[in-house]
Amino acid sequence: MVVGYSSNGGTQARLVALSRQRAEFVAGALASAGVPRARITVRGVGPENPIADNATREGRVKNQRVEVEFQRSQEGRP
Repeated sequence: MVVGYSSNGGTQARLVALSRQRAEFVAGALASAGVPRARITVRGVGPENPIADNATREGRVKNQRVEVEFQRSQEGRP
């Protein structure tokens, strides 16, 4: 699972779209590295779950991120 996030500057729709674009970019890199695209799920969640204060430039930069979760498949493959 690839999840994109954003800071809080802009409309909700724009932030979700931007965060999804970030996640799609990372998913493309994973696919280029050999991960089957069918095994990659992408989500853009916008400014949900900030990890830093959006009131500062440094905090906004930290919140503009992508997180990758690895899950074991049903068949037991990594």
